Formats: sequence, structure tokens, C-alpha cells
Amino acid sequence: MARLFLTQAFSHALARLRDVLDDPLFVRIPSGLQPTNRAHQLAPRLRLALAEVRSAVATPIFDPAKTRQRFTISAGHYFCTLIVPSSIALARKSAPGITLQIVNISADLAQALDSSRSISR
Repeated sequence: MARLFLTQAFSHALARLRDVLDDPLFVRIPSGLQPTNRAHQLAPRLRLALAEVRSAVATPIFDPAKTRQRFTISAGHYFCTLIVPSSIALARKSAPGITLQIVNISADLAQALDSSRSISR
């Protein structure tokens, strides 16, 4: 095992797996280790299962062209006049499926955001 540079934790996990499966999984041969028949049988299914787990925990990639999300922008009149028109044009071009909601800044905005309440004007 030392030649494979396995950590002690991995070695213990492999020992537990061998116990659970009631199979050594690898046998020593003159040139090193060889997988048992049971290890060969498990390998393709484990590869698929591990790929599924990797996919499930992978960080999602944001693709603006495919998203269908709704974004709310709260801004004052001056900001809306200067920035919003070009932002809308850019959004239509790079993220055609999104919905933009533009609302005026108000005193209850922070409270609405804190409570995740829908903002409507």
C-alpha cells in the first residue's frame, strides 16, 4: 500500500469497504495489485454513480442566454434615466429570457427585501 501513496484514512476506508462487500477487492501479484472479479464488476457502476454525485454537487454555471430568471432593480429617477435604458438593451441581447422589473426606491424597500416579499409598484 505504501507504494500507492494511500493515506491512512483511505486505507481504513478501503478496509471498511472490503468488510462490507466481503471481498478483498485487490490481490497482491508479483507486479503489484490486481483488482478482483468483484472489483471489476463494481467499477463501471461506481464510475456512473460518482459522475452523478459530481454532477449533483457541481457549482451551477450561469448562462444568461438560457436563464428564465426575474430580476428586480430598485433605483431613483436619475439612475433610471441614465442607466436602465442601456441595461435593458444589453439584457435583451445577452439574456432574452429574463424579466426585468424596475421599481422606485421607497422607504419600505429594505423591509420588502428582508422579508423576500414581492415588490410591486
